[in-house]
Amino acid sequence: MFLKSYTGLSDDGLIEMLNGSIHMQMFCDALIDPSCPIRDGKIVSAIRNRLARLLDIDSLQAYCTPNGKTASRTRTYA
Repeated sequence: MFLKSYTGLSDDGLIEMLNGSIHMQMFCDALIDPSCPIRDGKIVSAIRNRLARLLDIDSLQAYCTPNGKTASRTRTYA
């Protein structure tokens, strides 16, 4: 999902880029045989839906303030 947000491409555009770019395949650790490219553009949506079911969004939102900005935190590093 990082690549979709980073590139700003549609689901189909993301699949096309992944099929055609060895660099993106290496980034995703998914080498695709050129003779057997991914054809199903719905796979990106299926992955997004699965992540949404698995992630605990409520806990993540607890770290945000009501205006949507990240709450400031103080960390101490040794």
